[in-house]
Amino acid sequence: DFVFCIDILHLLKNPRKIIEYLKHSGILVATIFCNENNFRERFAKLKEMFSGMKLEKEFLVNEKKEWDAVCVFLQK
Repeated sequence: DFVFCIDILHLLKNPRKIIEYLKHSGILVATIFCNENNFRERFAKLKEMFSGMKLEKEFLVNEKKEWDAVCVFLQK
């Protein structure tokens, strides 16, 4: 039903393959490291990486020096 991919996309050969683990109408929560200078580009990268999925929500987590771009996608 849910797949959480927290700050590991850069380590995967084919990050898009994680979609195969989602059930129909499953939810993917994916995050990617970012900072104040590149968070827009990181959001764009996440959206491109999982294009074809419905983007439900996107938000930025800023905890002191660590930032994460977070996208929640719905499997169609």
